[in-house]
Amino acid sequence: MKQSIITLIFVGIIGVGMAGLAFADTLEMKDGRLLDGLYMGGTQTSIRFQADGKVQVIPVKDILALTFSAPVSNAPTPAPKDQGFSKSTTTPSQNSIAAGTKLPVKILDNLSVDSSRKDDWFRGTLENALVVNGKVIAPKGSRVNGQVVTVQPQGKYGPELAVTLRELVVNDQIIKLSTSNYLAQTQATQTTTHDLGLGTLKVVTRERGPLSIPYQSIVEFETLNPVDVPAAK
Repeated sequence: MKQSIITLIFVGIIGVGMAGLAFADTLEMKDGRLLDGLYMGGTQTSIRFQADGKVQVIPVKDILALTFSAPVSNAPTPAPKDQGFSKSTTTPSQNSIAAGTKLPVKILDNLSVDSSRKDDWFRGTLENALVVNGKVIAPKGSRVNGQVVTVQPQGKYGPELAVTLRELVVNDQIIKLSTSNYLAQTQATQTTTHDLGLGTLKVVTRERGPLSIPYQSIVEFETLNPVDVPAAK
């Protein structure tokens, strides 16, 4: 059984569904280590595996087995070599997402200037169905994956945190995306004034916390290129 699971990884057709937010996939390494986390997709030579809130790129040659505790359905799988953005016209078997399409996304990880690093991956789902020419090509709740592109705890104009989308999972296939960045806004401070009597005022300023994009935040991205999405078979 373990050998068959590794074989599926080699051909890039295995995925883990969004049946729940808590996954417990188990990665067994040849050196004897066991990693519990979330399989995030892979290629013929390596996989992405999220453990302890961080995504690691692990060579397939170091893996003994990968097992899943949740049903296998919609998860990142390697896209075909000819997949991605192109200027090709829409064919009967494809649906084209136009450049400039708005993609509202619910973020499924907590992103913060204190805990996130550049190139960290995060998960999300489409907040609205993606409709092209009156046809739903990606229903609400479809899986998306993105990356942190900027983390500056103390930038020139204060803390900076920016993220972008990289992948959309449709019909068990990963569709590569190029989108605008979402820049988190600096959180304002809270000021409270206390009257101490005799004409004395005490002003207390309290920070609201580190700059972050909290879990289940709704943020909007915009596609920068047209993208072809294969029709369901």
